[in-house]
Amino acid sequence: LYLVPSSTSAVLDRFPSMHARVLAERVLLRPCITEKSESASLHALAYVEEGLSQSLLVRPVSDLWEGTPNAVGGIGYPVLPISMQDRPTTPPPPPPATASQGSEADGETASAEEGLTLWEEVEEPWRLLEAHGILIVHRGADAMPTSVKLANGLTEWAGNLPTADGSTRRVGVTLLEPPGGWPLTARSQEPECGFCRFMKNGPCGEAFIAWEACIDRARDVGKDFVEMCGVETLDLKKCTDEHPEYYGELSGGGGEGDEKE
Repeated sequence: LYLVPSSTSAVLDRFPSMHARVLAERVLLRPCITEKSESASLHALAYVEEGLSQSLLVRPVSDLWEGTPNAVGGIGYPVLPISMQDRPTTPPPPPPATASQGSEADGETASAEEGLTLWEEVEEPWRLLEAHGILIVHRGADAMPTSVKLANGLTEWAGNLPTADGSTRRVGVTLLEPPGGWPLTARSQEPECGFCRFMKNGPCGEAFIAWEACIDRARDVGKDFVEMCGVETLDLKKCTDEHPEYYGELSGGGGEGDEKE
């Protein structure tokens, strides 16, 4: 889900970027969107700024799902990152630990692996605000926020919030006017799984598109796709056999393609 350019400009005019990485385009939504829309209405309910990021909590007004959203992976918080602090460059790995250092090294590795993803870093201040009772979030039947208010009855709050690792995080939150949220406009792209995008963008894209179209035709007429799409399936297999890099990517083997993401 992406803001239209005019809404991105409005966000950056109202909330100038505080950090090096300027975003203000993509709305992070946990449930997969099932409906394509050239104009989807959003209302920004509140604004957060802290040492790592600044973002808006938004309420989808337009229908983005057919039926109830798929909550696999969690609903999370629909947020628009405005800007983020650049992550420090990862230092080179340390030399292999000796036997006496093994247990200590294992602990350090485990700690590093527990770090938050970029998505989680943006969500984290909103989670902390709600978990500590500072921000009260009212949600609808689809678990999306419908309105928010501060427990102190005011429109702004700033303070230090305890985190899971025992440290504190300085967070400031501001409720947005008018009541019900600040209107923004976004657009959603054609829903498509990552695997399909990967296949279509590779050397076997044409064969995959033909195979996918045959599968859809078989489904529409109620026939067994194994029998109906034998030729397309063999063509796709022949192409992927001729391009073994597909198998390396799909099995997580890596290679140069990893850097493109």
